[in-house]
Amino acid sequence: MKTRSIFYVLSVVMFLALLLSGCETAPGDAATAPPPAATQAPPVVEPGAPAEPGAPADAGTPADWQTFSDNVYGFSLAYPADWQYKALEMGGPGMPDDWPVKAIVSFFPAELADVMNHQGPPDPNAPPAIPPFNVEVFVGPMEEFRRAYTEPGQITEDMVINGASMVVERETHTNFNTVRYVYTHPTDPNVRVVLIDVISGFTERAAANPEYMDVIAHVVTTLEFTGE
Repeated sequence: MKTRSIFYVLSVVMFLALLLSGCETAPGDAATAPPPAATQAPPVVEPGAPAEPGAPADAGTPADWQTFSDNVYGFSLAYPADWQYKALEMGGPGMPDDWPVKAIVSFFPAELADVMNHQGPPDPNAPPAIPPFNVEVFVGPMEEFRRAYTEPGQITEDMVINGASMVVERETHTNFNTVRYVYTHPTDPNVRVVLIDVISGFTERAAANPEYMDVIAHVVTTLEFTGE
């Protein structure tokens, strides 16, 4: 009876040893690690976000802004409700017949309206009329484009504004920079709309008219091509 009890105890011990060994991880088998936490993607910089002074910054177009539309070349842009615009005459004295700039439109606030719309010889006592920006339409290949707009000192990376490629060109001079926003038509690369900022690159003008700079920074985000 005593021998049988000992045999029974040994059997139980062996059974428990085998059971515990089956629960251990086999040699070479690594335990499955929990998946790593997802890495948060870096924030996406939307086209038009300001990277440097003069770059476009879209903060939402005010509801009372007006829309300028060019049905010939198929584009539009928004401008402040109390501003005006004036299309300049093309093909005047001294302008070549094959000049590739086909249209120029000046945009200006109401306080410049009397000077900008003056008829006849200029008034020598009137303050100089400097519209904050012009919009020009160029038609032709890049070789002709550089005939009208000299090679700039700096060109930023391409951006996409309302479906159109746009670059910012800064033409560097001794005391000022001319800033150009050049939009290329999405289906006709020979058509470019050029918004010329004559405020931001001039130290005195920029300091005297910070509100103009804010307007220009927003207007450049609203230009879009509307034609096929």
